[in-house]
Amino acid sequence: MVEDALKSMKNGTASGPEGIPVELIKYGPTKLKNMLASLFTSYINGKEISTQWKVAWITPIHKKGRKDVCSNYRCISVLGTLSRLYGTILKNLIEKEYGPYDLEEQAEIIEKKPATHNNKIHLLLNRPDTSL
Repeated sequence: MVEDALKSMKNGTASGPEGIPVELIKYGPTKLKNMLASLFTSYINGKEISTQWKVAWITPIHKKGRKDVCSNYRCISVLGTLSRLYGTILKNLIEKEYGPYDLEEQAEIIEKKPATHNNKIHLLLNRPDTSL
């Protein structure tokens, strides 16, 4: 599952607060990927996720118009590579278990999703002994 998620992650993207480039994991040894699979499995099975994964860089991106007007910018959150990798794995698990689903990565869009979206996540995460 880790290998599949890594294949879908683009090279050259921002590393985020942890400073780990995706290429380091993508082209790293199998032992590293196995260790990450074990870590992610423990998180899926209830271990508390690292608080460092909840930290993001907020970066303003110019949309249009004058650059000296704040309302002409939108902000994006740049998460760390491990957090993004874990999120991709969860998305893949949900889609494997329940079929393709339009899982938007934008938080404001996710809030508008129907209750079934949250139910699918809840059902997946509460399965006994999920293993990657």
